[in-house]
Amino acid sequence: MALFARLRNVQEECWAEGIEQKDDYLLIEKLLYELEAPANEDDEFEPFAPDGDIFENLITQPLSRKLEESLRLLTGYGIARYIREQLHCEECLQEFTMNEDTFCYLKQGRKVARNKLNSLTWVSKYLKPDLPTEEVNEAFQRAYKIFYATIRQYMTAKKIGMRLQATVIERVPFFRRPGLCSRSELHRRNLLGFLLITLLSGTNFREKIDTNITWA
Repeated sequence: MALFARLRNVQEECWAEGIEQKDDYLLIEKLLYELEAPANEDDEFEPFAPDGDIFENLITQPLSRKLEESLRLLTGYGIARYIREQLHCEECLQEFTMNEDTFCYLKQGRKVARNKLNSLTWVSKYLKPDLPTEEVNEAFQRAYKIFYATIRQYMTAKKIGMRLQATVIERVPFFRRPGLCSRSELHRRNLLGFLLITLLSGTNFREKIDTNITWA
């Protein structure tokens, strides 16, 4: 939410100077991404929490190719901003990401993403994402499908945020599986919360959502 507010403020500054700027990516370049206070690894991203009642009969649907590419970029962005810059967790970075040589291959003298769905992540100049492994991408793609299905089917449900994260954790083993880091499960859940909040607050990664929702 803080980043979204800063983006809005930058846009307002442009308007005040008589400049009309509709390119969000150029505005994003002007932002300072550091949070005002460092994140605490024990902080939960409220109103999300893993202990809500799950949605039993949730029906997920495939994502469009364009949306999946954008959401893969979002995953890489989230890892870079939360795991790398806020938690500074080298173990999680080692486990969640791959190097350029694994992520890409040479084609006619230039590097391109091995998986075409990762092309947007590789060429992004503004968000500067990390390069997630396919396991991480697949886990978060399943989480995003659950997110969109929840919004479609249970938009007015009480405590929808808690129930959404609980449903993702129940359905996607990645978010409850221990990893290299001693606090890996907590880091995975909080990264999930960070990205779900970004989906709700950002304009580049979400569909139009009714704002009259009870999240807690």
